[in-house]
Amino acid sequence: MRKEIMEWFVSIVVAVALVLLIMNFVAKPYTVKGDSMDPTLKDGERVVVNLFGYKFGDIKKGNVVVFHATKDSDYVKRVIGTAGDNVEYKKDKLYVNGKKSG
Repeated sequence: MRKEIMEWFVSIVVAVALVLLIMNFVAKPYTVKGDSMDPTLKDGERVVVNLFGYKFGDIKKGNVVVFHATKDSDYVKRVIGTAGDNVEYKKDKLYVNGKKSG
């Protein structure tokens, strides 16, 4: 009986350790707050973010990313421009490299 309890305990500790490793280094769940990503992502929807992918590749236009906006909040947004792009917002219209976007 004692051996079975110890096996269960070890299994639970290993499972918790794996979950923590995955959530900190591989994938992490986030909740979308607000409607700025509508209709792609709705307020309250949950997304799982691949934390590993951008270590080996670049962020590209159109990617949906999560970033730390402040100490207490994360933002889920779509990339509209990358290094070298000219992004302007004039008279309620978005322009990327001089072309109207969205």
